[in-house]
Amino acid sequence: MLGFSWSTFFVESINFLILIWLLTRFLYQPVTRTIAARERHITDELKRASDTQTKADELARHYESRLADWQKEKAKLLEAFEASLATERIQKENELHATLEIDAQRARAARVAEEHEERQRLWRRASADAAKFCARLLSRFASAELEHRIIDATIGDLRALSMDDRSGLARGLNGKPVMISTRFPVTQKERDALQAALHEILDVQSSPLFKEDEGLLSGIRIDLGNAVVEGNIGAELRWFAQAENDAVE
Repeated sequence: MLGFSWSTFFVESINFLILIWLLTRFLYQPVTRTIAARERHITDELKRASDTQTKADELARHYESRLADWQKEKAKLLEAFEASLATERIQKENELHATLEIDAQRARAARVAEEHEERQRLWRRASADAAKFCARLLSRFASAELEHRIIDATIGDLRALSMDDRSGLARGLNGKPVMISTRFPVTQKERDALQAALHEILDVQSSPLFKEDEGLLSGIRIDLGNAVVEGNIGAELRWFAQAENDAVE
């Protein structure tokens, strides 16, 4: 039968306490410290993760807000661009229409000018042809008798000049000799009458020079220095053609 020994119990109790102290000293406390450190580390990691998540959420909200703002800004920019594009298109269309209208006006003006020039050319040609026709026709009627009548009429016209016209012719003569051209020979009576008329209206003392000119057809031309007195069919035909041309222009 086993007996109870207080000494053994006491020794075993001391050994157990020593074991507890050793375990507490060298095992429990390091483990506790390790666990505590591990918990602090986990807590710090969780806190950092929470902060990171918070920052990430904040960045996400900021990004979403910035994205929304960018979408609005992009819409405004697109709207402004489309408005500017529409304005520029309208401006370019107006400029194009204005340019086309100017070109059309220039084309119309050029066409009108060409038509006017063609009409003038045709009219000048018609006037020249008419003058030539009249010259050929009148040349058949040109005669010394007709010329005598023209000379008499010219002498009458000279005597009917006003004082101002006479002074103007005298100044134009300026001492130069008077040249009288006719188609047919001039009679002595006509020479005397012409010299007397010139002496009367121009105070010409010297006798005028006479010559025959076939281009007159019939009639007389008096060269008075810077002035010319025409009284012949050729001059009348030229005047008629020039007057018609001036009327057209």
